[in-house]
Amino acid sequence: MSTPAERSHSIDVHAGRAGVSRAVWHTIGLVLAALLAYAIWRGYQNPDLLLDLSAFRIC
Repeated sequence: MSTPAERSHSIDVHAGRAGVSRAVWHTIGLVLAALLAYAIWRGYQNPDLLLDLSAFRIC
């Protein structure tokens, strides 16, 4: 059996790893939200931009 000190150490390691992952996902979400807000702002200034983006085809 492991001692309480060993168990608390393994919990700290996993908690630290989850904290970094959460920060990365929050950063990605903030960047995507900023890009979406920028596209909406540019579309408000120039409505033709949104029409060009909606007509864009990948293939």
